[in-house]
Amino acid sequence: MTQQPYQSSGRHHFTPAAAPSWGQPAPQAFEQPQPAEDNAITPSVRGRALDRSIQVNASHARNAADRIGTRDALGEHALILFSVDSTARPFQLSTATRLDYEEHRGEDLPAMLTSLTNHAWAQIQAAHRTGKRWDPRTPMDGLVLRSDPLTPQTEYVGLAISTLDTPVAPWHELKRTVTGADGLNLAGQGYVLLKDGSAMYFLRAAQMSGGSGQHLIVTNRPVHSIYRPTLDNELLFNASLEQTLIWQALEKLHHVLMSS
Repeated sequence: MTQQPYQSSGRHHFTPAAAPSWGQPAPQAFEQPQPAEDNAITPSVRGRALDRSIQVNASHARNAADRIGTRDALGEHALILFSVDSTARPFQLSTATRLDYEEHRGEDLPAMLTSLTNHAWAQIQAAHRTGKRWDPRTPMDGLVLRSDPLTPQTEYVGLAISTLDTPVAPWHELKRTVTGADGLNLAGQGYVLLKDGSAMYFLRAAQMSGGSGQHLIVTNRPVHSIYRPTLDNELLFNASLEQTLIWQALEKLHHVLMSS
């Protein structure tokens, strides 16, 4: 899917997801909204999540270029889960990532997120029936393949998507002309959603853009970042139709993971 850059069109409205209706009733923690103070995210945490997502996207592009044409070729979408140990001073942001091998015809991002949501919900239900807890941040057994070390105090706070699809063309078309030497010449996009409703979109410029490109970053909440994002409180409501489908699928996955 070719994804459009952020546009303030005001035509498509993002509707927060409701609890999944499939399968047996959700665990109690999923049905009851958390108190507002438990959802508090500071601008510094938002900024670290944004900065880390852009770094992951740049690394994603370099590694995808390196593996072009090999049996270990990487897919165009990567999942990032964020956690924070609020007892640490200064706070510690931990990341867990999932990056699969490529699909020959390309992978639709909303469909991929929906598949992950269904899998996560099934795992949560199975664990709930046996009185256990499924943690999506556990490599291999969870949703991710790699994770920073976690402590009992490290709480899941949100997620992001790194994608190599760009407004120019989807990755499954772009990769036809990409070689292993092109990693620094590739742009990318990302969507970040945190538990307090913070949403951040970025269109990352190629690292070797000859000085002609700058990242486009839009957030709906104040962010303390190494970059200079544009603040748009209506980011989710002004998204294009394609972006709205991505935000909705991302938000549904986030709600399910919050119940784990």
